[in-house]
Amino acid sequence: MDLRWLSNLTKPFSSLLNPPAERLGKWLGRRKPRLYVHIVPMECIWCISNDGNPNAKMQVITWADLNHDDDTQTVIITDIYAEGTASHIIPVHSLAIPPHRMVHNQLACFVTPVTGTRGQRLVTRLVLVDQFKRKYKTEKISFRWIGKSPEPPKP
Repeated sequence: MDLRWLSNLTKPFSSLLNPPAERLGKWLGRRKPRLYVHIVPMECIWCISNDGNPNAKMQVITWADLNHDDDTQTVIITDIYAEGTASHIIPVHSLAIPPHRMVHNQLACFVTPVTGTRGQRLVTRLVLVDQFKRKYKTEKISFRWIGKSPEPPKP
């Protein structure tokens, strides 16, 4: 029995189903890698920019070693902000983390609203966003205040 005619019937269906199947395969194959952020604890600082202004922004700065567990893709960090805030100024350059490499870089951001108290340590997590808008949270980090000391109350 000759079944070659059956393969001619499936060609229209394969041309319809192949593109969505390929996109689904690419989406499933691009898993979110685990990002490792090793903070340098002596260099974690924060302050308030435009102090006294109604548009005050919080600046958070630290240095870290970053790497990830994906063997094929480069993770590019495009945005950084403190948990509970939103970026006010997006970093000028992206931070590329190639596979099998550790990158030592500064993590700095200007965010609003100000969630810390002047003159006190700020304990928060940083959220790093990659090129695919995937979010990575760090462990809690303690940032040292470096701004002006709060003025004592007047008697």
